Amino acid sequence: MSAMTGDEVFEKSIENTKIKEAHYMCNVIHAMIDEGFERGIQEGIQRGIQQGIQEDIQKGKLEGINLVSRLYEILLNEGSMDKLKRATKDEAYRYELLKEYHLI
Repeated sequence: MSAMTGDEVFEKSIENTKIKEAHYMCNVIHAMIDEGFERGIQEGIQRGIQQGIQEDIQKGKLEGINLVSRLYEILLNEGSMDKLKRATKDEAYRYELLKEYHLI
């Protein structure tokens, strides 16, 4: 085993310190990447949920419009103009008719 001079011991100590610092920095960077990745996933999930909710709301509105249109078509075909006029203005009555005609 060769004997190290004081300078060599010091240089080896500095080199070991630099290696430890490099490992530490790599661990910090990996932790930051993992945190950013997880945050990105969570934000993506939330956006997906919001988009899904909005799409379902739009779908529900369209279904409701179609039900009311079908009711009005039935009333027109029956010649029930008084019912039709009232249904266009009275939400509770319109709801009763939707049930009566088995549309809901």
